[in-house]
Amino acid sequence: MTALGTASAAGFRPPLSRSLASWIETEIIVGNYPEDEALPSSSELAVIHDSSPSTTGKSLRLLSAQGFIHTRRGIGAFVSPGARERLRRHRREQFADRYLQPLLSEARRIDMDTATVLALITSREQELADGS
Repeated sequence: MTALGTASAAGFRPPLSRSLASWIETEIIVGNYPEDEALPSSSELAVIHDSSPSTTGKSLRLLSAQGFIHTRRGIGAFVSPGARERLRRHRREQFADRYLQPLLSEARRIDMDTATVLALITSREQELADGS
């Protein structure tokens, strides 16, 4: 998914509830919402993201349906045990589908071998590290 409120490369803009769910996923992955810890309430998330509590509630239900969070009746939503690693695996799969498949397909079309693709990636990574 793309950053909250931004369009993807294809110009498709996911529903706000999906964008917010993606933002929460990222917060879990980077450790801002640790496993077994409470998430902000729907109302708090609505204020943070200038959305409605029903939209944030839908985001939380999406994450709950995927098993990344769970609710404790009368207490709130919590990050499920193992969610961080499962989300990382899920994002890696999305990354491969969204970026690597098209990259490798294009490389094949222009007769670029794997070694050349890897060399380009390494070169660009070094440029980023150098601040270029």
